[in-house]
Amino acid sequence: MKRSLIICWLLPVMVAVALGLGGCSNEPATVRGVVSQAQDPNKPLDNPANAGQGIAQAEVRFFGLEKVPGGQGMAVYKKGAVVYTVTTDAEGAFSQSVDPGVYVIDVWVNGQKAATRQIEVKRGQNIKLTFNVPATP
Repeated sequence: MKRSLIICWLLPVMVAVALGLGGCSNEPATVRGVVSQAQDPNKPLDNPANAGQGIAQAEVRFFGLEKVPGGQGMAVYKKGAVVYTVTTDAEGAFSQSVDPGVYVIDVWVNGQKAATRQIEVKRGQNIKLTFNVPATP
């Protein structure tokens, strides 16, 4: 009798852990993307042939979000600290392994913030982003 109770209790727990439902798994996700120069009608490009070309050495910063108390029934968040930073390669590509959560991503080109986006990342997810930014002086 005692043995069957242990098996009845232990079997569902073992199945849940094997399927990743045990709550202990925090499998990281991957965020990949490209930062490229976009045609901006308000700013002529230095070299029109470079429109759409990847931007090397752009800095991609991932900020965590912090819950602000007193949201009057709504969850209110503010941008927190930088939790990940990655630099684009020669083609403007980047890849970063991240924990599940909500992030604000800022893209910096030549010392200036060029783009911002908020994303939600789930466990094991692979996200592909494209940041088209105006030409910088």
